Amino acid sequence: MLWSTEAGAHVKWFCAYNVFTRPRALSLVWSADFRTVLLLGIGILLAACLAEGLPIGEFLLDGIDDLSAAVEGRSRPCFAPATALSSSACGRSGTSS
Repeated sequence: MLWSTEAGAHVKWFCAYNVFTRPRALSLVWSADFRTVLLLGIGILLAACLAEGLPIGEFLLDGIDDLSAAVEGRSRPCFAPATALSSSACGRSGTSS
């Protein structure tokens, strides 16, 4: 990867694509729509990180904790079998030592 000279991509979300054709150069993939979505996402994440330390951020985090507490107890039985299966697939027991 350190010596690569060209990068290509199949972009399924922002452009028409055909997986049987040669991947497009990344310079062609970075359309205005892709850049807008990317910058908007980065901006939202940055704003959330900055707001987290403010009183409004603490208020929002407490609200999210309250909402997720009601769901956590009911969702745990759904994830326990998947956790056990993935642990056994890796050759580990489901318990920590």
